[in-house]
Amino acid sequence: MTTSKITSSEQNSIVKGYNENMTLILAIEGRDCLITLTDSREQFNSVMKDNALKMLKLSDTVTIMTSGASETINALLDKAKPRIQGKRTISSVVDELRKSFISSYADWYKGFNHTSLNDNKQLIWPVGVFLVVGYDVDSSPKIYVLQSVMNFSPQLMQDYGAGGMPQYSQYLLSRLYKKDTPLKQLIELGVFVMNETMTQEASVGGPIKAVWMKKDGTSGEYSETELAEITEKNNIRFDELRESFYKKT
Repeated sequence: MTTSKITSSEQNSIVKGYNENMTLILAIEGRDCLITLTDSREQFNSVMKDNALKMLKLSDTVTIMTSGASETINALLDKAKPRIQGKRTISSVVDELRKSFISSYADWYKGFNHTSLNDNKQLIWPVGVFLVVGYDVDSSPKIYVLQSVMNFSPQLMQDYGAGGMPQYSQYLLSRLYKKDTPLKQLIELGVFVMNETMTQEASVGGPIKAVWMKKDGTSGEYSETELAEITEKNNIRFDELRESFYKKT
């Protein structure tokens, strides 16, 4: 496979465009369960759409979410699928993904680096962030982050993980998250975090997609109706909190 040569200024322009392709991907661990959520907004420069698919439910025990340069990410996953198809433990999936991603980038972007090291003259890989969520061979829940800027080295998160525009979600979860939360309450928290991020960050938006996985090997996807009902319940909860500050004592 041949690769075309581009100048460092052209590469910087490409990376800038990709960096504007923001999103929010989110995973939270609860009591014998995991939930994964994404928005559906995709942006390149000034062009925006709200129908992007950022989640791949590989099996009842493993789900993959993506953020970054969508065209490259889709190609990476397409190349990796034969290596991960049929695997049901998260460790085996993460190992194969990393090998496949590094091999693909080495082939497609010869002479590029995984990070610029503050040197704008270097050509760097298109940005890619993957959240790999699921259960291992011993049924333990795990949330891994694989990032192109870290050479796709697996980073094991504790309790929850986020990618894209994670600063709002990390703040909210640091304040609101409780370990051992049942699935019903966990999805309400997850939807609240997604919607609150959308109020602060214009590049996160569109319909929310959400999947649940349980330790017993069962899994499912929340419908638009279910997510709308959860959003309405959260809105009432938020209104009650706001009004509580103005009640006369």
